Amino acid sequence: MEKLEQGLLMQPWAWLQFAENSLLAKAYITKQGYALLVSDLQQVWHEQVDTSVVSQRAKVSQHLIRPLMGMSLALQCHVRELAALLRMKDLEIQDYQESGAMLSRGRLKTEPFEENSFLEQFLVEKLPEACSLGDGRPFVMNLQSLYVAVTKQEVQAEQMHQGTGETQTSSGASPQGTDSHLLNQPEQPVSSAPVLLAPEQKPMVASGPVQRSQLSKVKRKKPRGLFS
Repeated sequence: MEKLEQGLLMQPWAWLQFAENSLLAKAYITKQGYALLVSDLQQVWHEQVDTSVVSQRAKVSQHLIRPLMGMSLALQCHVRELAALLRMKDLEIQDYQESGAMLSRGRLKTEPFEENSFLEQFLVEKLPEACSLGDGRPFVMNLQSLYVAVTKQEVQAEQMHQGTGETQTSSGASPQGTDSHLLNQPEQPVSSAPVLLAPEQKPMVASGPVQRSQLSKVKRKKPRGLFS
């Protein structure tokens, strides 16, 4: 917090002109937080907060802004899927017509779907009505199921992200604990049958006079023949 105050002190003043009055203001923003100073030459308003306070204030974002962004992306994807489906329907109708099929009721005839023309017509005719927020009732009445689905998806993604982090932490634990646990366990025999060691597999003792004398005795022995 002291660094924020020092950084704010070194910032130059900016002059802000409003409709009724003017203000002097300066601000200093870092990764640790921000400090703000505003004055109308009669009173001074000062605010200095760290990242924890900023994160807490960003909760209006978690409940409304982020869900609205997710809903917008979901609706855009929904429109693209419907447009692709309409193009497939047009191809299907064209195939029927080329095969000699006739429409029994003329009032059901439609023109082939043109996405660009549809968007232009929508922006001119339907957009003003679609953007009429009013008192927020259309949002509550018509989009709550989509809102719940989007927020549920975001919660599941956050839980999965946290679970992945916990898994990596547990898998990256120090192997010393595992080794000590294995060392404390009693050794399990591989087989109950006796194990016979060949002469070359016997453990070797440290070299010294005793070993050299034993080796010399072995060398002095003469091989026995079958008739000796």
